[in-house]
Amino acid sequence: AEAAYGLQGRGTTSSKLKIGGTTDLSLYRFFNLDYAAYPVDGDRAQGAIYGAIPTLTAVQKGAGPTPTTSSLLWVNPSDTLVALTGGCGGDLTSTFVSESGVI
Repeated sequence: AEAAYGLQGRGTTSSKLKIGGTTDLSLYRFFNLDYAAYPVDGDRAQGAIYGAIPTLTAVQKGAGPTPTTSSLLWVNPSDTLVALTGGCGGDLTSTFVSESGVI
């Protein structure tokens, strides 16, 4: 994908997602948190934000004049981690892992 948007699991001033891999600091974490004051950028901006709406939208330029847009909405109320990894040629891989238990 040329660009990916959404997944704001932490406060940030950027609307474009950062592809970081699978280390703890690069994962996006989603869970509902009743704490509205959080740091926006910097080393301390790793906490979850108030509420969780994990939507991922990717834009890919194709052979034609119109780009292709794909979107995913992950509706799961449990603690969820998302890893974004990139390969050569603009490939983007997203991995969603949610905790499970008795439902």
